[in-house]
Amino acid sequence: MHTHRPGVGAGTAHPDNGTGIFLYELSVDPAHRRHGAGGSPVRALREWAQRRGRYGMRAGTEHDNAAALATHRATVAADEADFVSLTWSFRNRAETVETAR
Repeated sequence: MHTHRPGVGAGTAHPDNGTGIFLYELSVDPAHRRHGAGGSPVRALREWAQRRGRYGMRAGTEHDNAAALATHRATVAADEADFVSLTWSFRNRAETVETAR
């Protein structure tokens, strides 16, 4: 039995390109990892987006996350070598507010 938490896709509207999809999270039950279980929800989201005329789909992951990279590449995703991801963390609100002043 395949049990996994589904991935979540979020739509983004871009003034120049239209609406795309960002695959926010994909998690597969540890017992089913490295067997292709993650590809099914990614393909389903890609097909859903194509049917609705979205311009494309993006996903981000760490450089050393071999399982995620394999899943995305197996579902016909292209590497975007020039992509940079920036993060704002708000775990310690007091520290964040003080830093912003």
